[in-house]
Amino acid sequence: MEIELKLGLHPEHIARIKNAPLFRKIKPQQHRLQSIYFDSDTFQLEHRGIALRIRRVGKHWIQTVKAESQSGGSLTHRPEWETTVKKGGHPDFSVLPAEAVDLLKDIDLKQIAPIFVTEFKRSTWTLKDGDNEAEIALDVGKITVNHLQRDICEVEFELKSGSAEFLFDLAGQLLQHAPLFIESRSKAERGYLLAGVGNSKPVKAIPVKFDSNNSISDVYCLIIRNALTQLLGNIPGYFEHIEDPEYLHQIRVALRRIRTGVSLIQTIGQPIPSWNKALRKLMQTLNEARDWDVLEQEVLPDILGKMAPLSEEPIDQATSKSIQTEAITVRKLTQKKLHKTEFTELVLAIEHHLLTVSSKVHEPVLEQNVRQWGAKILEDRWELLHQCCQGLTAQTTAERHRARIAAKKMRYATDTLFSAFDIKNAKRFIEMLANLQDELGYTNDRRVAQQLLQQLAKTNKSIAFDLGRITYALQIETQQQEKKPSEAWRSLSRMKLFWR
Repeated sequence: MEIELKLGLHPEHIARIKNAPLFRKIKPQQHRLQSIYFDSDTFQLEHRGIALRIRRVGKHWIQTVKAESQSGGSLTHRPEWETTVKKGGHPDFSVLPAEAVDLLKDIDLKQIAPIFVTEFKRSTWTLKDGDNEAEIALDVGKITVNHLQRDICEVEFELKSGSAEFLFDLAGQLLQHAPLFIESRSKAERGYLLAGVGNSKPVKAIPVKFDSNNSISDVYCLIIRNALTQLLGNIPGYFEHIEDPEYLHQIRVALRRIRTGVSLIQTIGQPIPSWNKALRKLMQTLNEARDWDVLEQEVLPDILGKMAPLSEEPIDQATSKSIQTEAITVRKLTQKKLHKTEFTELVLAIEHHLLTVSSKVHEPVLEQNVRQWGAKILEDRWELLHQCCQGLTAQTTAERHRARIAAKKMRYATDTLFSAFDIKNAKRFIEMLANLQDELGYTNDRRVAQQLLQQLAKTNKSIAFDLGRITYALQIETQQQEKKPSEAWRSLSRMKLFWR
């Protein structure tokens, strides 16, 4: 079983890694490695999450089969089998152990052929601390698919023996000397993308599935790990596809789900994790970029469509372009935040925290009945939502904002805990709750859009008149919507509550 932690590095910081105090008394081993990755013409191995490569190390060829990763995040656990083979041109399946052969069942092995090649220089340092031993590797080189290439520049921490916590300690020390960033994709994943196998697309939340036999600590770890997988799955796409705001949206969803996990564990008196403050700060940083995305992608097209039949003078294209440019500018600033060391430290702190929680075996407070615990949380949040949604049409902006936040918290708690109850009834409740959240979000988005347009008008006088017209139209629409009775709340409030 391979346990490793991988982080990315910009090439200009390679010297910082090599000169880090952690390696001061250690002479690195250096090798030039060439790896050939294989698959069928229909990429059956990739579809099963299997990586098959033959790597040249000196005069020898090492064949490696890696099964699908068993955990998300930057810390991966992957079953791995290595054997020496005579040639690198084609895999030798006869030397594989039975477990690896089982993974290849029903695959036509005669169709297996080279797909892409990685070539890089590897510098390795071996570090020990008591029973703990790890190898740190700096890899610098290229992935090649026909005439296409992609850079490799990363640091891998592989546990040889001892506790996985040792890897986080080493990564923390290196982060003090070089700005390592999160890179959750393996070389094989990046090679397949370069080969055009699959498309990078936003990663949405996967339901957290558990049953009443799980402990609260189990559920908590599932919530955080599930959200962390979603978070890291969207980071590469956000860096590579700045034009697509959906990556940022899914990143924020993942962060809110982590926050939900923290708030749930607090209900049984557990201490707030030390990284929670940094998490909240990051979320606040991302909010502005998301607000501009909603304005540009959703609010602006909608309101311009409604204004067009009523106005003799259309909104100038330069106005829409300025809003789009501002949204992208803010998005780029957010990208820089996610490339900073602080974000890497936050992710590693969360993953390290999960290891610590998982290692606590018998804590009575964490072994309560999950169903009773979940029902109490949902009941409390429902009572708050019920209070906040009374008389919606007469509420102030601040009161509607509190109702929206209460609906959001109810939604995230329900999404997280529903599998401990009757799933059919829970899904219907979630559907109705989502309608309420959309209704409250609709008017909130337009109020936020008005504020952003007013800000932009102060710095861009040439389009201030058009921005004023849009702002006025949004103001009228928002007021009209807020005076309408809430059908979503009316329907939701009459539903049978699935946790009772």
